[in-house]
Amino acid sequence: MASINALFVGVAETEISGVGGAGHRARPATVFNSLLHNTLTMVQHNSLIGAQLAARGYYQAFEAVKSSVASVLANENPGRVVDEDHGGWYRELFAPSVAAGIVKPSDLAGYRSGRVFIRNSMHVPLTPNAVRDAMPVFFEMLEAEEHPAVRVVLGHFIFVYIHPYMDGNGRMGRFLMNVMMAAGSYPWTVIPVQRRADYMAALERASVHHDIVPFSRFLGELTRQGMSGETTAMLPAS
Repeated sequence: MASINALFVGVAETEISGVGGAGHRARPATVFNSLLHNTLTMVQHNSLIGAQLAARGYYQAFEAVKSSVASVLANENPGRVVDEDHGGWYRELFAPSVAAGIVKPSDLAGYRSGRVFIRNSMHVPLTPNAVRDAMPVFFEMLEAEEHPAVRVVLGHFIFVYIHPYMDGNGRMGRFLMNVMMAAGSYPWTVIPVQRRADYMAALERASVHHDIVPFSRFLGELTRQGMSGETTAMLPAS
């Protein structure tokens, strides 16, 4: 049997009244440090809230994806399953942000209506009109593809290449990848934080230089490690 790897190849002073009494003169450094401390505290607080919302959204989307996995394990066509279910994953991914008033529900309806650009990438995703044309064809391709490794690699890559949403495309692409993994009897595969640079470089190579081989090999290596019981992802050292 061909190796798993082979199967997957093919971001002055200031007068301050009310500080130490009216007319108290505070040194600029003192004022600056106080403002900086308050600003950083607010930023840290907002970052913590954002991280909590993102984590909650990821959990809710993961639960929805599990239902999709169950469908493909019941021998439903994986391309058809993700076509029907991916909109629900996306709504769950950002549902906590909607509840917090950060995202409007209408923002989660359908695909993006504006241009989007990827930080630190030369790849420019499709225009909104092109997205609407490409997505149905993409899912038709997945539905018709018989080889599980091709569905895994091209499913993930083409989804993030199109970049159909304003945000969350990477997470959605990896969810889709893992539904395709399940359909091929491959294990759930996580991209290790320690290998994020390799992952992004392989995607960039495929998107900009049209060379899918490094990305295929990258996913094939992670899959092989998962199937052999090797540890692929670890918590960062505290």
